[in-house]
Amino acid sequence: MKNWDYISKTWGSGFLLGRFVSAIVSTFASFEKAAEVEEFFETRTKPSITRTLRQSIERIRNNAKLIPSVQNEKDIADAVKELSFRKY
Repeated sequence: MKNWDYISKTWGSGFLLGRFVSAIVSTFASFEKAAEVEEFFETRTKPSITRTLRQSIERIRNNAKLIPSVQNEKDIADAVKELSFRKY
């Protein structure tokens, strides 16, 4: 809690805080981490970062879904190439 207070005061309550949160949590790649982030921000969220937080948690879950397919790839270079040319 003490660190969140410092971060919140340092980064403010707008764009910078949203970017900070996104940069930190979007690197996670497990359903457990997504749940942990949700739990952490249940009582610490601010209206200005609600959308960014929701998108970041979605990105964590998407990363978690991607992990098994990447782990099963024989040639990671081919997997990256295929993913980069997919139309979403």
